[in-house]
Amino acid sequence: MMSRLSAAVLCVALGACTSAPPVRNAALLYSVTGYEARAAKRAVVREIGAAGDLGPRDWQLIDESGHSVASGKLRALPETWGMRLSEADFSDIERPGRYRVRVGPAESAPFEIGERVLGRRIIRALSLENAALRNATSAQGGGFYDCNSLMGEARSHGSFVAGLADTLVRRGGDFDQADRARLREQIRIGIRYLLALHRPGGGFADNHPARQMGRHDESNTPFALYGLAKSLAALDRQAPSDRELAARIVSIVRAERDRPSANLPAHLDASLTMLLYRYGGDAADAERATAQLRRHLASFKPDRGGGYAAEAAAPYFEALHDWLGAFPGHAERNVFVDAAREIARAGFLPVRASNGFRLFPVGEPRSYRDAVAAPGPVPKGAGPGGFWSNSKIARMALDAVLLAEITGEPAVADVATAALGWITGLNSGVEARFTSQGSPGDRSLVAASYIAHIAENHAMPWRRWWWPGDRSRVVSVVNGSIVTPEAGWAYSPDAFQSSETFIHIDGALLSALVAYEGYYFVNN
Repeated sequence: MMSRLSAAVLCVALGACTSAPPVRNAALLYSVTGYEARAAKRAVVREIGAAGDLGPRDWQLIDESGHSVASGKLRALPETWGMRLSEADFSDIERPGRYRVRVGPAESAPFEIGERVLGRRIIRALSLENAALRNATSAQGGGFYDCNSLMGEARSHGSFVAGLADTLVRRGGDFDQADRARLREQIRIGIRYLLALHRPGGGFADNHPARQMGRHDESNTPFALYGLAKSLAALDRQAPSDRELAARIVSIVRAERDRPSANLPAHLDASLTMLLYRYGGDAADAERATAQLRRHLASFKPDRGGGYAAEAAAPYFEALHDWLGAFPGHAERNVFVDAAREIARAGFLPVRASNGFRLFPVGEPRSYRDAVAAPGPVPKGAGPGGFWSNSKIARMALDAVLLAEITGEPAVADVATAALGWITGLNSGVEARFTSQGSPGDRSLVAASYIAHIAENHAMPWRRWWWPGDRSRVVSVVNGSIVTPEAGWAYSPDAFQSSETFIHIDGALLSALVAYEGYYFVNN
């Protein structure tokens, strides 16, 4: 069992009992999924109000033999959204192994430090195995089951196809030949579903007619376009059937991009155009991508991460990253890199310097009462009530990695570490009863991964998440948390919004993870 903090005494590892009842306002938070050896490593104590006071502020990192390999005093961070935060920084420890964090009498469960920890634990299960277990029937239009068998949004399929394609292109060497073929076939399944949703008059239908639970909005078309364009790099150019699919994709993406009413954001236009260029090598695409990047970099307004758009179909800096790789001698290269460096310094490095480096969401210090009192301010989320979606956070992680590679500033990648840390346990805390190992009545806060059905303690997904077959094996990302005036930071598997398991989020996390691994494992 994971650690529990109370006002007087702490229940620690193995479930030791105390006479004082557990409280909901404190937690020892850490990445239950593990830490990349070369990246920043922090555990955080999160408290609300005086009742959560720990008392002793010392911490230790304990190795498998029981020896303390690092220690220090907790460092106080700014109070943010009513959470009093203190951190233990053990970034200098890079030796692979299993460790525990001890803060006073509180102790974490064992976690791993090592190379490619997140990738080894998550990528295969979240890509190949997840996709295969989600295959929908032909009567339901094919594609993949989303939150349930009645949902098949174009936007979710676009994000998932992009994540699968990134996995095959960037980490295909981790799969044997047979599994690479299986993964490519799953990408084709997603492509065919999206192509079937394309409307001759323009745009994409929200869902297949047999699956009408998904939401109706304009984001379905840009996400579908991005997923299709990303899939081009994953298709087999030697296979006639794949060449036919690619020809259809190129035709649709060009037509939709060039439609006068499309009005695509500059970064999305640049992304689609660079993906077309990488596939076909058309000089006109190179010129268009350059023009769109010029427009994007001139107009992008960073907001310290807090205003990061949840509905951006493409990462903000992927097109620039690809463009710099394709045109190393271009006359505008230095101008573009300088603009990216300024964006990183204004919009991402402040996140690193604030509590956002340790615990999302980012924001200025603010009292808990102000943070939750309606109609007062709430954290900058992605929906009503301050909803914090993991797809938004994963997308920010990907852009942070891209900017770190573009600018050569490794500190920017620390923002990706923080974002991925939120999903893997450094979030605001989940009641133990809502985790895979918690007892029904245990309301104490624990660190929990938002990734369902990996070995580590995780937040339980939406109870109504279902389709025919064994959903208990599907590795998927729970959506996020909500701030409400009544409960403050809240998570519940009964709440549709907070605990959905969209393939949209799975795709966003896959894209972020394979880029993150590439930065720390390949580049170093």
